[in-house]
Amino acid sequence: MADAAAVILSAIEKLDDWLLQKPDLRDDDYAKLCSLRLEKKDLLVGMAEVWENDKEMLYSLLIGAADLWNVEGKVNNDRLYSFVGEMEDLWELNCREKLHSYLAELLMADLSKEGKLNKEKLCSWLAKKTDLWEEDNLFRLVEGMTSLEGPIKRMQLLTEEYGKYVVEVRNDLRLILDFLNKLEDQGSSHSHLHYFISDVMEMAQEELLIKLIRQFIHSETDDDVLIEKMENKALQQMLHQHLQDKPYVIVFDDVSEETYLQYVFRTLPQDKRSRLLFTTRSHQISCNPYGDCAHKMKNLDGDKSWQLLLQTALCSDKEFPKQLEKKGREMLMSKCGGLPLAIKEVGRQWAEKRRSGSKWKELVVEESLMNLVLSETIEVMEWTYLNMDAEVKPYFLRLAFFKEGTIIRKKKLIQIWTAGGPKEYQSELGLINLSQESFIEKVDKTIYSTKSIRINPIFHRLSIIKAVDEIGLEILRKDGSNRASHEPPHHRVIHCSRYDKFNYNYSSTNQDEHLVSLFVHGGGGYSSVCHPSYWKHFEQLKVLDMEGFGLKILPETVGNLIELRYLGLRNNYIQELPQSLRCLKKLEVLDIAQNIMVEVPDILWEMDCLRHLYMSNIICVKPLKIDTLMNLETLTYITVDDWTYEVSDMKNKMISLRRLGIEEVDENSNVSKLFASLAELENLYRLILRGFRFRSMPSLDELGLLKNITKLKLEGCLTRLPSANNFPPKLCKLVLVNSCLDEDPIPILEMLPQLSDLKLQNAYTGHEM
Repeated sequence: MADAAAVILSAIEKLDDWLLQKPDLRDDDYAKLCSLRLEKKDLLVGMAEVWENDKEMLYSLLIGAADLWNVEGKVNNDRLYSFVGEMEDLWELNCREKLHSYLAELLMADLSKEGKLNKEKLCSWLAKKTDLWEEDNLFRLVEGMTSLEGPIKRMQLLTEEYGKYVVEVRNDLRLILDFLNKLEDQGSSHSHLHYFISDVMEMAQEELLIKLIRQFIHSETDDDVLIEKMENKALQQMLHQHLQDKPYVIVFDDVSEETYLQYVFRTLPQDKRSRLLFTTRSHQISCNPYGDCAHKMKNLDGDKSWQLLLQTALCSDKEFPKQLEKKGREMLMSKCGGLPLAIKEVGRQWAEKRRSGSKWKELVVEESLMNLVLSETIEVMEWTYLNMDAEVKPYFLRLAFFKEGTIIRKKKLIQIWTAGGPKEYQSELGLINLSQESFIEKVDKTIYSTKSIRINPIFHRLSIIKAVDEIGLEILRKDGSNRASHEPPHHRVIHCSRYDKFNYNYSSTNQDEHLVSLFVHGGGGYSSVCHPSYWKHFEQLKVLDMEGFGLKILPETVGNLIELRYLGLRNNYIQELPQSLRCLKKLEVLDIAQNIMVEVPDILWEMDCLRHLYMSNIICVKPLKIDTLMNLETLTYITVDDWTYEVSDMKNKMISLRRLGIEEVDENSNVSKLFASLAELENLYRLILRGFRFRSMPSLDELGLLKNITKLKLEGCLTRLPSANNFPPKLCKLVLVNSCLDEDPIPILEMLPQLSDLKLQNAYTGHEM
């Protein structure tokens, strides 16, 4: 590693010499290179140290540094600019976690050297790189500062150069507050820096002003009576005058209204040396225009969750039993989902039960005791729901419909919300809000979107408790552990084990006429059957989801559900759709994908409201007439042979279609006719072409006809790629799966001007690309 540092230092020294010669550069280029030299010398050497185990990244870094100068010792200007750009990219993107860790350590080293601080370097870094304030490194920085002597002085130095930072806290970020409380305890005699720390959730604005004045100007003396009689405007002026030209640190904990921030900013002097920090559970408040930086609390991974639990729970115990660690880790992630506050609460309760005589094995293994601990934890978390924005609550309550621990498709979640809720529901916005509040975790994220989500297990249990009380949720299980509302149920969830047969008698409570949504969660067994008479009384049912239930036969009586908007039958064993489905005139979503082979009668064209149709491996005795579905937005999959439409047929047809999947495309398919007809669909922006078994797809050179396609997935064997000019001109995202190309695809793909997202899976048979 010494050699690596030496190479970089040598490169920096050469850069010094060259800059001293005042090279002929634009002013902004010269300034950028000087900045690299002055601010990043230690950074470059540090990179070599922290990348010791990352050979690929270190190699790239060393080559970049060593290649700045040619064999004659002259600067290669092109290479120099390229290297500077690469350094910026590495700094911003590739090794952020390692780099931030190094920066935090470097800051700690500077803070501890004889009690002195390289203020210029520190302030420059902090001002330019606000993303340094990520959770782990912020904690390390704060913890390091609290261990030093004279923390008041260091806090003052930290606040002198970069103004106000807004800190948004999701769940359990108390380290900053603990740190500032320590500063307050140690710094009561320090008049050069003012502190104020308070929970303002239930505090009126006038009360807040008086508390600030008492903290900064008057202690609780006889002046209290005078202060309490003063008008707000006079109080504001008094506080403003006292803090004028003085640095201050003010922390508001649990801000629930943005008016607080507006009020405070109007009152306080706008001093760049000062710092205002607040915690909030509201994303809207955290995005206010007054702050420069938001720090979001994130859920912890498995290792950090376990560390936090042990820190909270061990108490006087020296260590946790090794033989129980695996079980304990699994329990923690499945029950708490990385939520810091929940983990700390479980740890606190474990510690209490240990002191009362419980053994570790009882806490980890016994289900009843663990459920008791979780119930107490959920009670503590109830404040999250009580303080939730009113527009978020309906979406949160409907998380209770889904099975615990499962990954849910984002589109399914939104479609169920839309079908089963009031018309004013904005489901996309609801998903965003739940994600921002850490109630759900995004899974399978891409540049453009999130495909799936997972509900946090603690919040899932809380949503069930609240949904039973507030929206009439009924949960039925064969073991009798049911939950039921006092009112007639509006939503029902039925849980069956893998080996249960669906018993419509225990699943019915003679109050079916009030149900709006019904979810049947099974174990996927092959024996599940629904009795035809079960569906007689669901006059108001809008959502029916039986995904993965193990259903073999869908009875004709399902046609009685004339109010149905969503019908989810994915991943079952259904072999035939009943003719009575034509009666579901209000159906918007029909999902029959992953049913092996299902016969679909030509009745879909009668469902005028159908917007999303999901199929795969279907059998059609007659070609499906779906071109009349003017509201259809999604169609996946239909075979290339069933897409029988000519160009003339597509005029003013399927005008809403946005996403289309075509399967069974092979070398005998007439893709020229296919692409010509698809070119008439002006709103189609996403296309999936799926090959047929092990056969190769035909030439796709006419893909360029599809001018509006931005997302394209090709799934199946390809003899070659189309040339760059024959791809859709607006293509932004491309996925190649099982293409098995003999030639490297990159030379063609790198010429696509709009391509920004590329996914390759078994796309190339060669060894290097």
